[in-house]
Amino acid sequence: LLLELLFQANGNVEKVRQQSIFSAHTAMHEEMHSFDYSAVLEALGELVPSNIEKLAGAQNFSTYLLGINLCRYRNAVSIKHRGLLNRIFPKTEFGVITNGVHPDWMGERIAAELDKALGRGWRLDYEAFRGASGIRASDLWKAHMQGKAEAISQLKEITGVELDPEVFTVAFARRAAVYKRA
Repeated sequence: LLLELLFQANGNVEKVRQQSIFSAHTAMHEEMHSFDYSAVLEALGELVPSNIEKLAGAQNFSTYLLGINLCRYRNAVSIKHRGLLNRIFPKTEFGVITNGVHPDWMGERIAAELDKALGRGWRLDYEAFRGASGIRASDLWKAHMQGKAEAISQLKEITGVELDPEVFTVAFARRAAVYKRA
């Protein structure tokens, strides 16, 4: 997508940066995908700019370097992860979006409680999320149980299965990735 945006912007790197964000999900070199430039040129043809080695690495085409160089904001998935990335990419600044705290990944009712306590700014400035410790647990629990009731209702409507809202319920999903030994 970044190369397509760069192509559409006639090579204007700043224009691409202004509309792009890079989310780093690993600090393991094995998962930082890189490809031989001949394969990239064969697959992407005219989308590959003449300055690709400056953007994606001198030896191989690195998707990580491309993301770092063509995005205005880069984030790690935890504070510890940011520390690891800073050792690998010392000249690059990474923000932090903690897994499970991104507004797209939480129930609407919990997000609304955070909005009330922190203002909507936490949705863009995840450092502001630190103020969440001042939210009353009872308010979060009430929002959680309302969201759980809605999810249970949807599940029953779709599948006919009815769960007890008073029973602790865990839903588990995982993507298969080599570094996670999946």
